[in-house]
Amino acid sequence: MPTGSIVQIVSQNFNTGASTTTYNTFVATGKSVSITPTSASNKILLLGSIPIFASGISSGAHAIFSIFRGGVASGTNLGHASFGMGQLYSSSGDNIAMLSLNHIDTPATTSSVTYEIGLTQRNGGITQTTLCVNNEEYNITLMEIVG
Repeated sequence: MPTGSIVQIVSQNFNTGASTTTYNTFVATGKSVSITPTSASNKILLLGSIPIFASGISSGAHAIFSIFRGGVASGTNLGHASFGMGQLYSSSGDNIAMLSLNHIDTPATTSSVTYEIGLTQRNGGITQTTLCVNNEEYNITLMEIVG
C-alpha cells in the first residue's frame, strides 16, 4: 500500500464518564481503545470528541484531558506534561465543552497499543473535573496509516 493509505480503523464509543478532584496529576478514566499495528513503521491517527465538565470554579482554573499510550498509570502522555491535549478554562461557575482530539502517534510496534483518556485540573479554584457529565455519546477513533 502507498504511504498515507489507511490500513485499519478502530473506533470505540462511550457514554459514561469519570471524574477527578486531583490537581496537577493525571488520573486514569478507564476509557480506552486499542489497536494492533500491522507494521512498526506505520502511524496511528487519533480522532475524537471529549466532553469535559468543570464544576465549582471560583477562580481561574483549567479542566484538562490528555491521551496516554499504554494507559495513564505507566504509559506515555502524548500531550503537554501539564496542559495535556485539550483544556477548558474558566474564571467562574460551572462550564462544559466538547473538546477535539486530533493527534498522530508513532508507536513503533506491531504489538497491541492502548490509548487511554486521563484527566487533571490546575490552578485551584475548581471543585471537580468530569468526563461525560450527562451521558453524552463520545468516541475515540484510531486509524493506522502507512508510514
